[in-house]
Amino acid sequence: MGGNALLLGGAAKRGQVLGNYPADLTELDVGNGRLIPTTFWEGLWKGVAEWMGVTEAAMAKVLPNLGAFDGTGSILGQVDMFE
Repeated sequence: MGGNALLLGGAAKRGQVLGNYPADLTELDVGNGRLIPTTFWEGLWKGVAEWMGVTEAAMAKVLPNLGAFDGTGSILGQVDMFE
C-alpha cells in the first residue's frame, strides 16, 4: 500500500517533498485501491539511521532488507533529509 511519512525536528531540512510522484498512477495500481509505493520503508529509515550514527558496516543489521533494492533514487540518505 502507498502511504506518506513526515519527518519533523530541528535538524530536518525544511520545505522539501522527497520521493517521486508518478505521472500515471495506473502503473502502480495493484487493485482494490492499493498502490505500490515509489519510496520503500528502508529507503526512508536509512537516512535516519545514518543521522543517529549507524555505520555502513552495521546498516545491514539495522535494515536487513536494504540490499534487496537497487537504489535508483529511492534510498534517502542523511544528506537528503538533515542539515
